[in-house]
Amino acid sequence: MVGEDFENVPTKPEGFTPNAEVWNGRFAMIGFVLALGTQVLNPAHPTIVQQLAALNPVQLAANAATLFGQTHLCGSVDH
Repeated sequence: MVGEDFENVPTKPEGFTPNAEVWNGRFAMIGFVLALGTQVLNPAHPTIVQQLAALNPVQLAANAATLFGQTHLCGSVDH
């Protein structure tokens, strides 16, 4: 094609390809079915709603900050 820069055309798709999204959706569906199955088969296990209600927002923020390398937001200082 005239004027097209072939040096910057990827040889293989990267990232969110349709095939990757299909597999991601399949694994998500399996996870939801397993979570619901756990609640049905084991009534002593806390429900998803109970687990979400028990989450500590301060601890969640600290975990997220540590995960993304933002430890100075949680009060710790790295020198």
